[in-house]
Amino acid sequence: MSQYDQVVRQYDEWVENPLRKYVWREMIEKNLKNIQGKRVLDVACGTGYSMEILYKLGAKEVVGIDSSAESVRVAKEKFPQATFTIGDISKHLLKSWDNLTSLRLFIFLNMLPLNRI
Repeated sequence: MSQYDQVVRQYDEWVENPLRKYVWREMIEKNLKNIQGKRVLDVACGTGYSMEILYKLGAKEVVGIDSSAESVRVAKEKFPQATFTIGDISKHLLKSWDNLTSLRLFIFLNMLPLNRI
């Protein structure tokens, strides 16, 4: 069991905040200029909060990957049109992707003391 499995419901409520979703949408739009008709891999997808944004921006296919089985279960409930998988990203990197996102990873990287890495 992933350490995130225990807090998935609370985390999902946290990410559903309208202001937070607005900021994430702005971040995605700014950094992914044209995803219309493209294939996108979302690494550390959590409960799928970026899926809605990616589809609204016109992504043809979105695949989410996360280490938390419970996060993936919730994401599948919320976005049945997307593909989600639990586990290792390495097998997905062998495929051809138009874009790769990892919004949750960047959020947590902001909390790290990068001057110590």
